[in-house]
Amino acid sequence: MKETIKDAVSFHRRVLAYFLFVLQLSIGYDRANYSGVTREWLYWYDEFRKRYPTPQQRIQRLAEKLRRREAVRQCVGEAVRSSPKGRG
Repeated sequence: MKETIKDAVSFHRRVLAYFLFVLQLSIGYDRANYSGVTREWLYWYDEFRKRYPTPQQRIQRLAEKLRRREAVRQCVGEAVRSSPKGRG
């Protein structure tokens, strides 16, 4: 039996839908600005419909986490240095 392009596309859509179901992933879109381009972009979502961050967003979040950690470290260091035991 000769497979048509339409049959092949239908098969691949079913396979993709199955794997996304098994992996509990979905694809969605949202309007956003990325690298200076504002348009609708595709994003991955988890089973709770929470969007996975882009690599750029992950980097920004990690940088902010490191800034907060450094600020806490400095505050703790100052508290130790200003305490009576830290002066001795």
